Amino acid sequence: MDPSQNISGARSVLLLNSSHGRFTVGSSPWVRATMDALDALNPDQDILLTSIGLPGWELPAYRAAQMGFRQKLILPGHDNGAGAHYYQRWQDNLGLNASLTEPIFTATGNSKEFNSVRDSLAFELADIVYPVSLRPGGRLDTLLGRHIARGGLATDLYRVEYTNNNWVPRYKLDKANLNSGLNAFDSGWLTHWTHSYPGPWPNETSADFYHDMLTGPDRYVRCARSTITRILAEGVVRGSDAHMADSETTVSLTSLPPLKALAAMCWRSRWRRWNMEPFGITVRREALVSLGARQVSYYDKLPPQLSDSEKIFSQRRGKSTDWSTEQEWRIHGDLRLDDIDPDKIALLMYENHWASSAPKRAGLYRAVAITGQNS
Repeated sequence: MDPSQNISGARSVLLLNSSHGRFTVGSSPWVRATMDALDALNPDQDILLTSIGLPGWELPAYRAAQMGFRQKLILPGHDNGAGAHYYQRWQDNLGLNASLTEPIFTATGNSKEFNSVRDSLAFELADIVYPVSLRPGGRLDTLLGRHIARGGLATDLYRVEYTNNNWVPRYKLDKANLNSGLNAFDSGWLTHWTHSYPGPWPNETSADFYHDMLTGPDRYVRCARSTITRILAEGVVRGSDAHMADSETTVSLTSLPPLKALAAMCWRSRWRRWNMEPFGITVRREALVSLGARQVSYYDKLPPQLSDSEKIFSQRRGKSTDWSTEQEWRIHGDLRLDDIDPDKIALLMYENHWASSAPKRAGLYRAVAITGQNS
């Protein structure tokens, strides 16, 4: 197809992107090119093929809904009652217009199987494919080659080079540069360290995440600093069910002195993120205990007789990693800062200028710089 040709038409259009790491920034070339392609399409004539699971699929679905496109949303599961409920959740999550969206179910379960079936099905349904940013030799690149070989339409009009130069949080935590004033929090304090979220925050919709990504393109909008800013704005540390039994939500804290916690901060390849990042809220232990905080009990193997309430505060010690070194405490559910005397709370912020400019909820909390000295 002639790449100068207008891309409107009564046809199903597939905008194709490979995965680009966990932390998507709105200024990324593939994001900009995808938005350019959507701007050139005609909502009155073109139907978008979209899906879930990765920003490369979800971002076009979100933006297409905002622009009034019809779309076919490819989902795992079956076209039954459970499938309808699942579709409703994603309709709400991405802000989709039900009258303009047709769910297509792949009759698959686990994510690995779904990804493969979804990708193949999208090519079968596409009248024309717009590869935007594909990993050379990857699955989508291979499927595109087959699509073209059998006479399928494709154009490189909005194609950009695939790169692995993606945003990841980076810090300089040299011992010599750390603030010795952190020693004041060595004893009797519990700290909740934040981290960058590879997507929406807990209890946030994907639509809000993608909206902020596009309106704040020059930074990663769910970095650790943004996370602590949100906590302070809401006055709530929201619990997470990550790695928790029975999907119970808890707020995780550590009794490690800040300087020891900073020494333990590292990039976890398995999770593809830092275990903790140098933005934290530290609270007097007795204040948290009065709100239900308990120290985690570590076991080589979890005892079968544990009650549901005890499971929340229990953790396998681990084999390759000894999790007991984290000295974890937990609170079931959310932690509301207004339930605590402000004098028993302090903010630990990575750099001096961030500490001095941190939102302090009307000046309630002391802010302490982790690197350098306080001004």
